[in-house]
Amino acid sequence: FRSIKEYSTVEIFQESEVNHLLKKVKNILIILILILLILLSKSYVANAIIKDEFHYIDLTQLERGVIKARTNTEVKSKLVIEKDNKRYTYNLYDDFQSFPLQLGNGDYKISIFENIHETKYRQKYIETITLDIDNNNLIFLNSIQNINWEDNSDYISKAKELVKGITDNKLKVEKIYKYIVNNYDYDFNKLNNLKYDYLPDLNIIYDLQKGICYDYSSLFASMLRSLNIPTKLVTGFSDNIKGYHAWNEVLINDNWIIIDTTYDSQLKKCKDLKMIKSENLYEKVYE
Repeated sequence: FRSIKEYSTVEIFQESEVNHLLKKVKNILIILILILLILLSKSYVANAIIKDEFHYIDLTQLERGVIKARTNTEVKSKLVIEKDNKRYTYNLYDDFQSFPLQLGNGDYKISIFENIHETKYRQKYIETITLDIDNNNLIFLNSIQNINWEDNSDYISKAKELVKGITDNKLKVEKIYKYIVNNYDYDFNKLNNLKYDYLPDLNIIYDLQKGICYDYSSLFASMLRSLNIPTKLVTGFSDNIKGYHAWNEVLINDNWIIIDTTYDSQLKKCKDLKMIKSENLYEKVYE
């Protein structure tokens, strides 16, 4: 028989060995966590570019064809997106807003300009980024600066309510089109008091059920985008309207069709009103 002392010695040895193994496991776990944090950090840096304390460009949604940007300075700032000699200019604010890369795959030049005097600006930042996505039409499903919608908004709930039980995209578009055309009015007073940097507030437009062409087009686009129907907000000129105008292009059965809810809402009593417009009557400047 072994003595009590021998058993105690063995138990102490085993306990010491277990503690040693636990320490090794703990050290390995710490190393793995550190490696994971480093990888996540590198991933974030690869997707978000911070150039200085005043301007921030976020590329975490690049796979959706959009970038986010904001400014921390009170100086007027503009974001410029360029590709293939085409340029889009946006006002920057102190909250993150999304901007589309809608000129197809390839290299984009992203610039930020700050106001120095009256209408003069100087470049503060420039970066080249590459867009490479499989389906460029998905870009027109995003919430962006001038089509700024959230899934829990009342007007998005209304869109889903209107198309409940409908599976055909064209019928969905017709439902949303008829709702806006029949229920919204043109706001002539608003048109005469617009600020240069006006952006549609879709909650207000939905509540008041009136607006200008920019509002109509933004609301229509937001409701359709929330239903996974690619929709563009287009600006330019129309033979039907005096002055600069906004309307929509909607992707139905792989074809972009022109829909002008603003124009049609003023003709809502016409029996032969057609939703799809002829491209010969519209001259696109921006989309």
